[in-house]
Amino acid sequence: MTKNSWAIFFVLLVSNTILSYSPTALTIKGWVFFLGVLVPLIVGIRTSLAEGSTGADLFETELFLGRNKIVLTLLVAIISIALRFFDLTHFRPWITGDEALHGFLAIGLCHLWNWQFFYTVGEHPPLLIWFVSFFFGHFQSPYFDLWFIPACFSLMVVPLGYLACKQFFPGGLSAVFSVLLACSFWPLYFGRFCHQGIFIPFWELAGLYLLGSWLREGNKRIRWPILLGLWVGLGTLTFTAWAVVLLLFILMVGSIKEKVSNRSVALFFGSLLLGSTPFLIAVFQTGYGHHLLDSSSLNQGFSSSHVLATHLSYLSCLYWGSLQGDTSYGPVWGGMLNPVLSSAFFIGVIVLIRHKRDPKFQWIFWAMILCFLPGFLASDYVEFNRVIQTMPFIILIAAMGLLALLSKINKNVRWIFFCLLIVPSVLLDIHHLLIPMADSPYYQAYKKLDSLAGTKGPGIIYTDFMPLSYGHSLNVMSYHFNAAANPVLDLKKSTWAGVVTQADTAPYLLQRFAGAYSEDLGNKAPVEEASLALVVVPINLENRETFERWADAQEFFNRLNLEAENSYNNNDYFVKGLEDFKEGYSRVKDDPYLRTCYWEWGSQYQLGSSHEPNVFCLQNAIRKGYPAPHLYFKLGNLMTLEGKWTKAREAYQTALKMAPGDRTILEALQAEETARTK
Repeated sequence: MTKNSWAIFFVLLVSNTILSYSPTALTIKGWVFFLGVLVPLIVGIRTSLAEGSTGADLFETELFLGRNKIVLTLLVAIISIALRFFDLTHFRPWITGDEALHGFLAIGLCHLWNWQFFYTVGEHPPLLIWFVSFFFGHFQSPYFDLWFIPACFSLMVVPLGYLACKQFFPGGLSAVFSVLLACSFWPLYFGRFCHQGIFIPFWELAGLYLLGSWLREGNKRIRWPILLGLWVGLGTLTFTAWAVVLLLFILMVGSIKEKVSNRSVALFFGSLLLGSTPFLIAVFQTGYGHHLLDSSSLNQGFSSSHVLATHLSYLSCLYWGSLQGDTSYGPVWGGMLNPVLSSAFFIGVIVLIRHKRDPKFQWIFWAMILCFLPGFLASDYVEFNRVIQTMPFIILIAAMGLLALLSKINKNVRWIFFCLLIVPSVLLDIHHLLIPMADSPYYQAYKKLDSLAGTKGPGIIYTDFMPLSYGHSLNVMSYHFNAAANPVLDLKKSTWAGVVTQADTAPYLLQRFAGAYSEDLGNKAPVEEASLALVVVPINLENRETFERWADAQEFFNRLNLEAENSYNNNDYFVKGLEDFKEGYSRVKDDPYLRTCYWEWGSQYQLGSSHEPNVFCLQNAIRKGYPAPHLYFKLGNLMTLEGKWTKAREAYQTALKMAPGDRTILEALQAEETARTK
């Protein structure tokens, strides 16, 4: 490493701090990036190349472990466990839409198992759904069922990262790498979400360990190429982004074929084919790639500036934050790497370039570039799980930077400097994790329903009556005390019923059922978005038959939800769902609230370029059910799309009369008038 490495590091640290946390204008940040990041990086690279590379500065650096190795290992283990499992619900009180969808699909498997491979519009492989299904079938806490799995895989990455790194590098770098995996933001953050991406770092590091074992033992044992091939092939069960990791391993094996026998290479590819067989069969049966095309720039109407900002955000999010504002599964404050680790990463880049003739360093660099490919191909929005496979390489390069800095420090005081770097880094990342995320009206409903279940026992909760856009979070989280969804619970023993509905529909239910009460869920929304309310009704002899009939309708709507979630890229599911919808009217026709829900649900189907069928459904919801204001607003929107301006205005005005003072409707009327004059 260069003699001025610490000076470069401090310049980078100040610059990265400004870029991450300062609210200054983009122009100023551009100059900070140029003068404080790019120029020092170029100076460091030129100086490093001028000094030449012996490799000794990195490979022979000893840490301060010594006889304290066991104590420090235990300390890292304790910190790793505590940061992943202590008070999981503090950071996020409620589940995301993706987590709700995964839980919803998993609960469906609890009732009726099938071997479906691809799920939803994202064409997600099934491994996570299978895991979650097992947990919902055997444990009674929805938080545990969803969040224990990612926390476990995040934890297993720590020792696995050490073992994988040690296959290629000495223990000093492996130890620093393991410490960063234990307590850095990104490795901790991905362990907080029940998303398919949780498998990728674990699967990737395990594959690197197997590859290293194969290289170490050469042709002595055939088990390593077989195990590696099977493991890489079975990775197709994990997440869509695994495709680039699979390609990476194929390229790696191709690059080492001169060091191993042709037989072992053949065994690898044969095992790879065997492990990939379930995926290949599913592709043959159902097709594949719709989602990849939908999210790519080939099939989007986004402007070139939007596409460029999206691609650049995958890089800027690593160090300073997104250029687009919101980032799915990305940082909420600064970047994935805090300023300390960002600066260490750039020092690590200098290390990579200095050792550019070493094949291991070349592979780290090109593997990182390749793993960014899904992000660079997508143009819709920034979704950081698409590039989670870069995480081990990013953290490893940051570890190289830290180790290179420590190599310039006297061995007797090296531990002091290590702590001076690591402790602020950990505190910044923990602070990042302590920033609470916003809850949801469904979280408010869940707290009230959970309290009711605690005092009165399981209830009959109707979670699937509303359109698909409302998600499945309440269905998933209330499953263990919902007699309408969980077959283990006795429907006839329930003494209360609950339904989350649009707030403008709640008055009809309160008028209909004696003893019913509603609670506002805190989301004051304009009428077209419809605020939500929880309606709770005591069950008695007079209304029990009604609520048991509603439970039958809940099963019907639940099936429609399942079919709809799988129908985006599968015409068979769409046709089946439409047929079930038509046949299901007999289950709702005798109840005005169920008719409202039924016809509003039907207004979601896209049956061609015309919106006439959707208009027909909304008109039926109004005529045959409860004529809530939000239905009129939806009807006005559809009439506008059809160019029927007079009828659209009538619908908007009716909604306005029913919800006086809603400024959003007035704005919609003005927009409709403007559109009409054009």
